[in-house]
This record gives sequence, C-alpha cells and structure tokens, in this order.
Amino acid sequence: MSTIVNAQPGATPILDTAQCSFRSSSNFNGSTTPFNSILNYQNSNGCEAWSAAINDQNQFIVAGCEVPQTITHVAIQGRGDADQWVTGFRLRYSLNNSTWADYEGGAILQGNSDRSTIVYHKLNVPIRARSIAIHPVSWNGHISLRFEVYTERKYDCQGQNFYIDTRGDETLSNYTGDWARVTQHLTYSSVFPQVPSLGCSFTQYSCPSAVNNRFSIATNSTNSAKTGFDCNFEALAGTKVNSFKTTYVAFSRE
Repeated sequence: MSTIVNAQPGATPILDTAQCSFRSSSNFNGSTTPFNSILNYQNSNGCEAWSAAINDQNQFIVAGCEVPQTITHVAIQGRGDADQWVTGFRLRYSLNNSTWADYEGGAILQGNSDRSTIVYHKLNVPIRARSIAIHPVSWNGHISLRFEVYTERKYDCQGQNFYIDTRGDETLSNYTGDWARVTQHLTYSSVFPQVPSLGCSFTQYSCPSAVNNRFSIATNSTNSAKTGFDCNFEALAGTKVNSFKTTYVAFSRE
C-alpha cells in the first residue's frame, strides 16, 4: 500500500521539472488538458486541472519519461477553480509503455476531500517505471485532478566544516612511520544511496613549530561508507600542531 504523509517529500518532482510528457484517456474540452494537471497549477483564464470528458472508471492520466525512474511518492490535488476532485484512485505503471502492472494489486489509494488540500502518498514499495498512470475510481462532482510524481534523488551532496583540537598533545600520539595521526569519525546528516565520492581539504591549522624549518601536514579519509567516514589529520613526527580545521564534500550520483 502507501503511507499518507503530511508534507512535501524530500524527493525530486518530475512533472514540475518537465521530465515527463502527458497523455490522458479523454479531456472535457481544450481548456482541461493534462497540461493543466501539475500540482498547484493556476490559470486565471481557464480550468485549473485536468478534467476527463466522461465520469467513469475507465479514465486515466499518464506521466511518461524517456528513461526509467524510481518513483517513491505521488501527490494528488483537486481542481483549483471548482469543487471537483478525485476521492479514490489506483496506480498503474510500465517500463515499456506496453505491459502495465497494478500497484499493490490494484489497491485503492485515498484521494482528496476538497479542491486545494494536497494528499501525499509515500509508496511503501517504490515503483521502477518509465510511465505511471492515475486511474480515478471515485470522485466528487467530476473527475478532475492535479498531481505530482516524485523520484529518488539522482544525486546527493553534503559538506561541512569541522575542527579538531589536539587537546594539548601537540605532537599527536598515533604514529605510523614518520607521521603522527589523529582520527575523527564523521557521520553524514543523511545516508547516501551508495558510498559517495569524497574530498577533504584544510581551511585552517595552527602549528607553533616546524621540523627542519618546514610544516608537513596532511588530511585524508579512510573507511568511507554510506553513513560516514574517518577523517585523518597527519603531521610529520615532531611537528607541533595545536588544531586542525578542514572541510569535506561528499557527492553521490544515482
């Protein structure tokens, strides 16, 4: 089934960002086409929704993409300029626009109870599809709706500045050959879908003394995972280091 959520999901809308084309079973007239069906669509000179020509359970509206998408949420809304909305609907989907499947065996999902409130559904089982169709099964006044389809984020990027104080151990303590090291584990604010690409760089450091008149310090990462990584601060043995300040950027693409 699906879970009704109260706020816009943290995913990518594909209708509002013009990643899909539309088609429908029928249109009431030239002012009620699928081009009016995007969530929150407003039109001061005409209909604010897609409206079917016929009120029966054979009507549908389809959003189709060129490449497959992982669909995680669907939102539905009534007609903005009239008391018309869909109260229950089914979802169908297809990878090839030829063979179609019913979401959750044709389960009926809750629709709207007024013209403006948005009902968001988080799909408990995400759909992998090129096309997704809404099939109204019950309605108020007339079959009219606005909607949005959301996909998994295609990329995620997180970054942060952070600081390490050597807490009085100016020469650090964990030696590996000629280098001393201090390690701090960092946890991402949200879990990446896969292990991200990662970069670290210094933004500030405090070294009160050098070895052979030069500062030798470095930063790198180890144990990178979807949830976080170990950031290592290193200095040539004998270099006194009071503190490190660095920044990281982690990037993942679907």
